Amino acid sequence: MDQPQVREKPRTPVNLASDFMKLSIRDLWIVLILFSATAAGQPQADLTASSCNEYRQAESRLAELYAKALKFNEGDQKLVAAIKRSQAAWLSYVQAELGAIYPEDYQRGSAEPMCRCGEQLALVNARIEQLARWVYVQQGDVCAGSRSS
Repeated sequence: MDQPQVREKPRTPVNLASDFMKLSIRDLWIVLILFSATAAGQPQADLTASSCNEYRQAESRLAELYAKALKFNEGDQKLVAAIKRSQAAWLSYVQAELGAIYPEDYQRGSAEPMCRCGEQLALVNARIEQLARWVYVQQGDVCAGSRSS
């Protein structure tokens, strides 16, 4: 049975602005890097190195924060075990997510390594924000659970 055809709205300035607002931070970051690099004449290899360096720095911050979260909560071994399980699950999620975005047999050209590092950076930054709540406690947050101890 044939699928009904979906008619797209004509591209008007309002539609374009609406589409722009739907871009994620990662998308805007990649567009910004590509635009600024094009304006500066920066080669793709430099863009990739810069993007991947930023990701590696964030990964280092994540490792430090993870160690702090474990140390900060060392008096509660059940919580430490839960944080370790959470980290292991997050690492599995990252691999699955990147595998879905960039399958092994799906090559998108010379910008793919830069884009992959950008995706990894976004995931690591989100995890940093999550782990920080076990280290930098917000007193009075009634919904913080174990993060307020």
